[in-house]
Amino acid sequence: NAKPNPMARNTLKHKTIDPVLRQEKRREWNQPVIWPMVLLLGVILISIIPAVITYRRQQRAAVQ
Repeated sequence: NAKPNPMARNTLKHKTIDPVLRQEKRREWNQPVIWPMVLLLGVILISIIPAVITYRRQQRAAVQ
C-alpha cells in the first residue's frame, strides 16, 4: 500500500546540501511581489481624491 520514496525510507537526511547554493536559490525563488500593494495604494489614493474635493466644496459653501 505504500510507494518507496526518500522521505519514507529516511534517506533524505543523508543527501548533501550546499548551504551557499541553497541560500542563493532561496533568495531567487522568494522574490517579493509588490505590484498588488502598489495597485491597492493607487486605488485608495484615487478614491480619496473625490472625497477631498467634496469636503473642500462644502467648506467653501459654508463660508459664503
